[in-house]
Amino acid sequence: MDLKVIKLKFIHFLRYLYLIKLNKFEIEIEILNKLVKKNSICFDIGCCHGSYARILSKYSKRIYAFEPEKENFNYLKTVLTQKNINIYKLAISNKKISTKICIPKFKKKNNTAMSTLIENIKKNKRKLFKEYTFQKINTVTLDKFSNQKKINNLDLIKIDV
Repeated sequence: MDLKVIKLKFIHFLRYLYLIKLNKFEIEIEILNKLVKKNSICFDIGCCHGSYARILSKYSKRIYAFEPEKENFNYLKTVLTQKNINIYKLAISNKKISTKICIPKFKKKNNTAMSTLIENIKKNKRKLFKEYTFQKINTVTLDKFSNQKKINNLDLIKIDV
């Protein structure tokens, strides 16, 4: 394993420790094990850094993680190596399209956690940040994805978009 992978896995572990052990603002994490069973199928929509997917993988049969942003997706492919997690570089939407996400820059760095579809920026007609970068992404509907993967029962959907 090269140094970059070790570094990313260590950062992922620190994020996990912070979220689970030190930070109590996301209290639903403490009850995830009560919401799912060993045979549960879960969707993590807006997976970002994978903290929920990692936790759900301990209690569930299969996790489908969706993260359209390129940097986060590549990070997830490196750190989420559990066999019951499938990661997709897709956004979930009400229609299947190719579009762009806007990633705000904050202090000259991409703030990927605050990415939004370009349609949302156009609709609001105001920008919260002065500068954005853009990435082309693909979207899919939950119905279309579930049908393609032959998912008949879905037990939990976590959405953070």
